[in-house]
Amino acid sequence: MQTTKKKSPFQHICLLSLAVLLASCSLGVGRPSSDSSSTNEEETASSSEISLTEDSSSSESIPSEEPSSYEGEAKTFRFYCVNDFHGSIVPTGYEVGLSSLFSFLKSKVDEDPDHTIVLSAGDMFQGSWESNSNRGHLIVDAMGAVPFSAMTLGNHDFDYGIDALQSLIDSAKFPTLAGNINYYGTETRWEHSLPSAMIEKDGVKIGIIGNIGQGQTTSIQARIVQDLDFVDPLPVIEKEAIALKNQGAQIVVNVLHDQATVMNTTAMNISLKDFIDGSFGGHNHQKEYQTYDGVPVVNGGYNGRGYSYFELTISEDGVVPSNAAAIAAPEDFPEDPAIRTIIDRYLDDDFNAKTNEVLGTLTGGTIDNSAVARLGCKAIYEEYKSKYPDLVVTMENSQRAPLYSGEITYGKLYKATPFMNSIVFAKATGREIKAEASHNSTYTGDRETYATLNDGEMYTIGVIDYLYFHQDRHKNCNYFPSAANEENILGIENDFPVDITARYIKNRLGGTLISSSVSGTANGFDLYK
Repeated sequence: MQTTKKKSPFQHICLLSLAVLLASCSLGVGRPSSDSSSTNEEETASSSEISLTEDSSSSESIPSEEPSSYEGEAKTFRFYCVNDFHGSIVPTGYEVGLSSLFSFLKSKVDEDPDHTIVLSAGDMFQGSWESNSNRGHLIVDAMGAVPFSAMTLGNHDFDYGIDALQSLIDSAKFPTLAGNINYYGTETRWEHSLPSAMIEKDGVKIGIIGNIGQGQTTSIQARIVQDLDFVDPLPVIEKEAIALKNQGAQIVVNVLHDQATVMNTTAMNISLKDFIDGSFGGHNHQKEYQTYDGVPVVNGGYNGRGYSYFELTISEDGVVPSNAAAIAAPEDFPEDPAIRTIIDRYLDDDFNAKTNEVLGTLTGGTIDNSAVARLGCKAIYEEYKSKYPDLVVTMENSQRAPLYSGEITYGKLYKATPFMNSIVFAKATGREIKAEASHNSTYTGDRETYATLNDGEMYTIGVIDYLYFHQDRHKNCNYFPSAANEENILGIENDFPVDITARYIKNRLGGTLISSSVSGTANGFDLYK
């Protein structure tokens, strides 16, 4: 985010607009058309119609000298937003599940469809066997049943790959937004998502702007987004807000897959209220509520445990926010039949049989996210040591959820380690291994030989592709610089950690996992920290 007190794109545009206005007054020329940057989406829409402003950010947006005004009785619109849902379809005790949350949201739309808007701030799909098994289509169908009015992409929405993401975009009944995705090294916008959408409710035009956090390509497996860059969203938000208002938007709401503080424009000498009336966030898995320049900025948490909310009342005096909050999701909300039908269509008998397959039992207490990663490291080592006999160490980063004492099913293990990573076997220097081991989990089956590593010597490692191919924003391999040389790659196994770990528990451990066996001090783990 910018921190210097320089003129924003909005201020430069306003100066240009003022010059045009003065010139038109002295020459007797009429004012510039208010649709100078619009596409053809300004036609009147019904309360359920969505207008996609696909071209608005690719043309110069000159603001109308007379902003859209509102005449009539005051109207209040209620905005709900879900972020970082991460495939939390099934209730877990600490997560309410899709049926309860989405049935609640659908009930709110059904009660007052003319004044209720449901949005998503991204990271909806990846995170559970229930969602990953169908590459997010269960959730996108359920979102359509609510219905959601728009969704902004998050970094984990790319985890299935571009083709799978495109399939979700194509099947969605709502627009998919992210206006700040460019092809790397260019100003050409990625064409698969839109910068904004216009909806109309009860005769009021509402613009929805969507963006992803700057630089979040570094939170995605690098090969998936090799050609993409997520640029600073703030100039995009400014430009898109102007374009939407020129198209007649009387309310503008921003949805950004990033934490609330990104929207703090205090140091930029601009007022957020000049552009938007409310903003939703996500990405950092925190409940947040901030107010900047009178604009509510809300983040609802993660895994369907809550949602964010605010109300916007429009009258002749302008748009006034109220009741902004991050709210806990309702538990055991009465199930909507349409939502249940969608769930049952995907989670059929064959799916449930795989989900409920018992792999074994965990004794000795809960193991946390890092211990789940250590378990995965040992499973990879044991499975592939014979294929790669020079294998020195295996590595994973922290996983998504703990494993609790008692029965371990495939579904529970998938919830704990849901990432769809391939395993890369490659040569890396001792220096690289030690640097990354300080942040991640490792395992070696030959502790005596490899308790220490020589910085300049090359060793055979097995590491998940996200870590091995990780790049900075400039597309440099920054975790393992040696990955830039393809000759160092010995092999890539398209075998997900969850399946390797499942086989390890069931077959090699005979179904009994003892929590102390994967502690940080257990033999073979975390030698290089």
